[in-house]
Amino acid sequence: MYKIAVLFCFTLIATSCSKEDAVVDRSTPVEARISYDGDPAVDGCGFVLIVGSEAFHPLNLSEDFQVDGIDVLVEYTNTNNAGPFCWGSLVSVEIHSIELF
Repeated sequence: MYKIAVLFCFTLIATSCSKEDAVVDRSTPVEARISYDGDPAVDGCGFVLIVGSEAFHPLNLSEDFQVDGIDVLVEYTNTNNAGPFCWGSLVSVEIHSIELF
């Protein structure tokens, strides 16, 4: 029974991972909001990109758009890399284009 359980778990793990899931490319502009969630030096998250109900850490947010509460249209690539941003809870994104909405 133990061998069957181990084989089942291994199969489940092996088939659930896919390189296609590693990067999500948003080549069509989506509505988003820029939010400032506190200074990272004192446990804040810095500027965050809110898309629907998800929050992301923008790696290359221009200073022109570092304004709390503005609505934007943005194209980005989701790297699915939860780096050291906001205690590892935010996935980083690379912005390709951004404009006011």
